[in-house]
Amino acid sequence: MELSFSVTQTESFSDYNLIGNLLDKESANDLVNSFEEKLNDGIIYFVFNLEKLSYLNSTGLNILIGLLTKVRNSGGELIICNVPKKINQLLLITKLNTVFNVAMTTYEAKNIIKKEINSNVSDN
Repeated sequence: MELSFSVTQTESFSDYNLIGNLLDKESANDLVNSFEEKLNDGIIYFVFNLEKLSYLNSTGLNILIGLLTKVRNSGGELIICNVPKKINQLLLITKLNTVFNVAMTTYEAKNIIKKEINSNVSDN
């Protein structure tokens, strides 16, 4: 199954729902382009819901790491949530669970984003 996604935009962050398989750069082109457009528009907080992501390989992980790096270099954060068991095992084996901010639920991810935003507002 090819990768597809939907995006919900709020005032302060983008909520991506990934569906299918994240296996190669070609299938992720639309995702990366959408992400970069949001980043260029000043959106620096992202939630990636992986609940319906069926499969993720090393190339897919590399794509997610690239997106994470871009958003953190912009002063923002990308939180992944609803991680399926097989993908969570991959994150544990690769120790990427210590690199990504992982939330159990979308609700938890959105609360983390709100805290990040409030923290950055109070720092300024």
